[in-house]
Amino acid sequence: MLQNYQLSTPVWRIEPYFMGPLHFDEFLLAIGAKQEYQILNQLTLNNMHLIPDSVHQHLLALVRRYTLTGGNEIIPVEVKSGNKGSIKSLHSYIIKKQAQRGIRISSNKPLVEQLTARQNKIEREFELINLPFDLLNQIERLLR
Repeated sequence: MLQNYQLSTPVWRIEPYFMGPLHFDEFLLAIGAKQEYQILNQLTLNNMHLIPDSVHQHLLALVRRYTLTGGNEIIPVEVKSGNKGSIKSLHSYIIKKQAQRGIRISSNKPLVEQLTARQNKIEREFELINLPFDLLNQIERLLR
């Protein structure tokens, strides 16, 4: 596909670059938010509860900026402790964020389904990716 890509070139020199989506930490570095990058990289399971509310709110604002400027696709995730249960909150988020796919993490077998989210007479088709707990560490690879 890229081999057949035609780009008209003006008189001066331009070099086209094709970029994939940035991870949030790459985004932070790209906008010069080195301090925020360092804060996130210092967090561990033992100290993440100590992050001040003001820092948390600032990081959330950056996440909103990240998703609005391109970032990665927003994919709603719902975790179920058992293998049964509805996913009403996932449907709500699919419609609210106009997401094309969602993830349900549970003890069920892996499965990809085409479903319709319904809420207040609004419908949206989406892909539901059912992942068992043992595939959690593979989410990023599976979503490529």
